[in-house]
Formats: sequence, structure tokens, C-alpha cells
Amino acid sequence: MPLLLTTLDSQISTNLVIWAFPLAFLIHDLEEIFTMESFARENQEGFPGPFKSLASITTKQFTKGVAVLFVLTTLAAFLATRPQREMT
Repeated sequence: MPLLLTTLDSQISTNLVIWAFPLAFLIHDLEEIFTMESFARENQEGFPGPFKSLASITTKQFTKGVAVLFVLTTLAAFLATRPQREMT
């Protein structure tokens, strides 16, 4: 394993990496929430046929979709990092 990966592996826990994903997802999608509606309106002619209806999506609708995905990624992180139960 390359030195950088070996160093990172010894310094960063798996749980930290797993919990970083929902945070990175939220930061990434916040920019899209703020710019999506105006971008879609200005570029609706460039949307391919089946996706033309996406040009009329509102910020509120898009935010609801992002919220659902954020809850799912947070739940997945929680389930992935909770302590394992002993099987009896």
C-alpha cells in the first residue's frame, strides 16, 4: 500500500469516513439547492426530451428530494457505525 494511504489508514477511523459522507452530500447539494431553479429555467431548451419536465421543478420541490436523500444517507451512516450486537 502506498505510504500516503498507509498513513491515512492509521490516522482516520472508518466511522469518521462513513459520517463524512452525509456531511459532504449536504454541502454539495446546498449549492445545487440555491442555483437549481434559475439554472433549469435559463437552460430548459438544452434538456433532452424526457427531462424537459425537470425544468419546471421548484426550489421547494428539489429541497424536499434532497432532504429525503440526506435522511437516508444519515440513516445508512448510523446503521453502518453502530456497535455490533453479540449473537447469543
